[in-house]
Amino acid sequence: MTWVTLKPDEARTRRRRAAEHYRPDKIDVLFLCESPPAYRSRSESSYFYFANNPSGDILFATIVLAVLCQEYRKAGGSKPDLLLVLKRKGYWLIDAVEYPINKTTNGAAASDALRKEHIYQQKDKLLSKLRQLRDAGIMHDRTNVVLIKKLVFDTLAPSIRRCFQVPQEGPIPFPGYYGDEKTVRDIRAAMGCR
Repeated sequence: MTWVTLKPDEARTRRRRAAEHYRPDKIDVLFLCESPPAYRSRSESSYFYFANNPSGDILFATIVLAVLCQEYRKAGGSKPDLLLVLKRKGYWLIDAVEYPINKTTNGAAASDALRKEHIYQQKDKLLSKLRQLRDAGIMHDRTNVVLIKKLVFDTLAPSIRRCFQVPQEGPIPFPGYYGDEKTVRDIRAAMGCR
């Protein structure tokens, strides 16, 4: 397989278009994650809203299991169909930072301190985006903002709680494997279901 490397702005635009395509008219649950994934020596071709990911869809599969009670595996499922179901049911996912922050420019894993700095630097932009969604009537008073990953929760929960509803008491871990039981259980608990 040949990887096509996109410029950062092109990759960001591609991700934004894919996410907007699946944005509900009314968001009931907004999943807020850290950032799109970065891959060493690969293009920006893996993302929650891309139909064909060359690597795993662990986050997607875990959210689908948590909210739709349906198992998803790349080999046997139709991701675009499930994305449409999530859209119809009012679920949407965005990232705190619009560019990958999990790797450094040389491909090494980024430290939590560096990632937290990026999240903090983008906080005002994120809050502005959430307010725009609320002002446009896309988010409403009962929209739950579910924060995925401890670093995201610790950095953003206090600020988001001032303006929006965060239903969880503590962090929900990023899934470590397909259908990660703890992540599924924590998402369901945050949404008030089992």
